[in-house]
Amino acid sequence: MKTYEHLYIDGKWLTPCGTGSIDVIDSATAQIMGRIPEGIEADAETAIIAAHVAFEYKAMQLAVNKPA
Repeated sequence: MKTYEHLYIDGKWLTPCGTGSIDVIDSATAQIMGRIPEGIEADAETAIIAAHVAFEYKAMQLAVNKPA
């Protein structure tokens, strides 16, 4: 069984703020096939900020490269 200890946010593996974990269930067998960290609100906020920054950066690139 594969156990992940980090969350992938903003292109980096980050240590989660929380300490919980979530079992990943194989839908074909109903067996536990892995375990992932349970993100908490602070982890979600970090991911949301990263997504917002990436979106704004891409929008800025599109605006700069837009023909006049």
